[in-house]
Amino acid sequence: MMRFREGGERKSYSTNLGERLIRFYPKDARIPMGPKHPGIKLSALIGNERSMLSVSSSLKEAIQKHCANEIESLPFTLYDHCNRPHREGK
Repeated sequence: MMRFREGGERKSYSTNLGERLIRFYPKDARIPMGPKHPGIKLSALIGNERSMLSVSSSLKEAIQKHCANEIESLPFTLYDHCNRPHREGK
């Protein structure tokens, strides 16, 4: 889970500069779950070493509702340890 979204690695430094990623972001962005912890239960909020938050749909809606600042929200599909799309609430 600590990797940047697959397909977006080359421009990931842009987040540190405050630049928007949508121009470089892949349409079918994927986040693979790491093989080290196959039984892990996901929370609504996952961070990474690039200080980018991966959040559940419900948390995203709450942030957008209460945050006065502009937020760039980029879609992705989370893939489980068997390389299948993970479903929320599973």
